[in-house]
Amino acid sequence: MGMTSDNSGTHAASVGRRRGDIQGLRAVAVLLVVIYHADLGFSGGFVGVDVFFVISGYVITTALTTELGRTDRVNLGHFHLGRIRRLLPALGAMLTVVMLASSLLSPIGGQQITARTGAAAALFNANTYLIRFGNAGGYFDVDANVNALLHTWSLSVE
Repeated sequence: MGMTSDNSGTHAASVGRRRGDIQGLRAVAVLLVVIYHADLGFSGGFVGVDVFFVISGYVITTALTTELGRTDRVNLGHFHLGRIRRLLPALGAMLTVVMLASSLLSPIGGQQITARTGAAAALFNANTYLIRFGNAGGYFDVDANVNALLHTWSLSVE
């Protein structure tokens, strides 16, 4: 499938451009989760997570279909490498700060589960770790309150 000069100009303009509507929806989604976790009387924090997953699905699908339209194929290795390059620096910084803070501020049991969850999160696998070895009572269990990296399950799912 060849590209005309009109298509390549449009594609070039859209690559790397951030859409304000998508960024706004992301901000609302994150805010809903933060309000829930701040215990401000909002019980629907999961709605923010759901919205974030829908946005991620849209962005990922758009990127893959754009590549398919441009090259007649999708290179999943290239796609995953791009995601790792984009997410790993921020994840590494967050894990470092949280692990240091956890070692100073968390109870001993919290330090251990946070460290194990951090190791799994560094491999984008916190969701599997938490299901298999994490909190027996799930995300809303009392023990979940001591895991400072419990939220990393959602990045792994994405």
